[in-house]
Amino acid sequence: KQLEKAASMRSNASVVDAELRAEKATAEVERLEGSLVSMEAARKAGDLAARSRESELLFACETESSRAAAAQLEAAAVKTQLDCTNAEKALLQRDLLQAFDEMRTAQ
Repeated sequence: KQLEKAASMRSNASVVDAELRAEKATAEVERLEGSLVSMEAARKAGDLAARSRESELLFACETESSRAAAAQLEAAAVKTQLDCTNAEKALLQRDLLQAFDEMRTAQ
């Protein structure tokens, strides 16, 4: 009877030991799953940050492109104004030469 009692106690101890190991394993799995979730969240945050930076760079490029286009338009406007001034100057010179010729002819 003593032997049966000892065997039963050993069996119970083995069951308790197995249950403790199972609980520890479950806790470790939960910890690893939590770590995995944290890593996934960090990766997603990194992806969002990268996309945000990419958008900022794209906007900066578009802004610089717009500034360059505005500068080109301004340069074209200045050239047109200069061309108009040169044309007016040529007309005035022609009128002056014509008036000079008329004065010489009148003398």
